[in-house]
Amino acid sequence: MSAYTDDPFALIAEMNKKFEGKQGEKRGNANKKQETPTSQSTSVSAGVADEGVDICELPIAAIALDPDQPRGVLRNLLKQLVDNPMIAVQKIQDLCAKGDLAALGVAKAIAELADDIERNGLLQPIGVVAHDGMYRLLFGERRLLAHAWLIKEGKTQWEKIRARVYSQANAPGPTASWSENLKRHEVPAVVLMQLVQRIYKECVESRAPSDFYVAQDQLKNEIYQAICKRYKEITGTEIAPATVRTWLQLLGSLSDEVIVLAAAFNFPYRFLLRLPGKDDAEQKAEAIAQARIALGEALPRVPKQPAQVNQWDKHQMQLAKHVKQLQKLQREARRLQRLAYTTGNIDNVIGQAEELRKTLEGYLNIVKSAKAIH
Repeated sequence: MSAYTDDPFALIAEMNKKFEGKQGEKRGNANKKQETPTSQSTSVSAGVADEGVDICELPIAAIALDPDQPRGVLRNLLKQLVDNPMIAVQKIQDLCAKGDLAALGVAKAIAELADDIERNGLLQPIGVVAHDGMYRLLFGERRLLAHAWLIKEGKTQWEKIRARVYSQANAPGPTASWSENLKRHEVPAVVLMQLVQRIYKECVESRAPSDFYVAQDQLKNEIYQAICKRYKEITGTEIAPATVRTWLQLLGSLSDEVIVLAAAFNFPYRFLLRLPGKDDAEQKAEAIAQARIALGEALPRVPKQPAQVNQWDKHQMQLAKHVKQLQKLQREARRLQRLAYTTGNIDNVIGQAEELRKTLEGYLNIVKSAKAIH
């Protein structure tokens, strides 16, 4: 890594460059091989087969979702462990019926992929590992959910999905799944922060009570270093202790509703940095606006209207200024009265005061008349 940064995806930009040529070659090979739009095809795109791994078709009902899937969208949206893909899709559709914005975003992505699979077939098989007489998903969650989506639409020809079946012995570790998703920028920034938060809790809980008697700065530094090490073991990428601190603080400042939307719509890191310091209502409003943009909904363009100022309110403000001036004159007259200071000019002051009294009486009559009219 050339330099550390808080942006989770800038951390792996260098890695993406290394894989760019290789991934482009794979896509080129995949595009050359035209597959019919059916789940019954057992061909594998060039350059993606694993030695010693069987490629076969499995019933959707025999595959359990991975609760630790890196993208973490279902974890944030459903708030519970759902291992059955058909049930997961049903819950997403139920939330959509209630107008849940995050569910609408997730459903849109799944439906678009389902349409693509229906037209072009499944170009890349998912990965599963044999587990307790069934199969547990290793990678390809959206592809699996897209098949379940098609089945929900009554298209039973998609009840099976092409999959690479690994044994417990040769199954890739969690780093492979994280690395694959990170390289494609498919892990939401907020989910990476949640991973750091989970590792942080594990590190704190693993500490002996005596460890907390050391200096707080020393303890924090040790925990942050442990988090960085564990994060690299899981994801295959590095972060700095300062980044750990920033992510923990940022995640702690976000409301639960914003976190769900951020995971569902993959809010960029820079957008999330704008939210701390705002109350929950402001955060939610900005997150909803960002989500609607992601959904392709044009936000209503509200023309700027001139401020509707009540004319009598404006008049009252002007009157208040004159009242203050009169009160000031009254205080000055009382001061002069106490001094018993009299000159010929006082007759002029009395004459002007009389004129002012008449003017005020006329003004009062106009205001009363206006009230009677309205």
